[in-house]
Amino acid sequence: MVDGDSNLKILDIVRDPRGIWSSYKTTEPFSTLIADGKFYTLSEICETFANNLALNRANIFHVVFEELVTMPVRTTQKVYDFLGIPFEEPQRAWVDRTFDAKECPEPPPGIPKEFMDCHQDSASGAEKWRTVLTAEELAAFNADTNCQKVVLNYGFPAS
Repeated sequence: MVDGDSNLKILDIVRDPRGIWSSYKTTEPFSTLIADGKFYTLSEICETFANNLALNRANIFHVVFEELVTMPVRTTQKVYDFLGIPFEEPQRAWVDRTFDAKECPEPPPGIPKEFMDCHQDSASGAEKWRTVLTAEELAAFNADTNCQKVVLNYGFPAS
C-alpha cells in the first residue's frame, strides 16, 4: 500500500515510548488494564516503533510528539510542507489555540483535561515519564535493544 499509490502521504506520529507508557500508567482505563496484566508492555511499544524504523519512504513523514509540543509552529509548518498545503493564518491560529494557549475551555464532565486538544503548557508532559516510571521500568527500558534503537533514531534523552 505504501508504495502502490503515488498520491498517498502518511503522517507517522512518534512519541518517546516512556512518555506513552507514563501516560497509560496515569490514565484510566489503561492504568487498570496495566495493573491487571491485560495491556501491552513498554517493551512491546518499543518493538513496534523499532519495526517501523525501516519505513523510510518519501511519502511518510514522522512527526515526533516531543517536537510538536515544544516547537508547535515549526513542526506544524513542516507537516503542511510535506502535505503540500499552505500554512497560513487559520493554521497558525489553530496552533495558538492548541499549544501553549492563553486560555483553554473546561472539559466536558467526565473528560480528563489530558484528553482535550487545548493545553496551556504543552511541553510539560514531554518528560513526565521521569517522575512516573519506576526504577525497574527505566532499567528494563535501558536494557531493551528495541527501546535503545528508538532512542538513538529519534534522539530521545537518556533515562
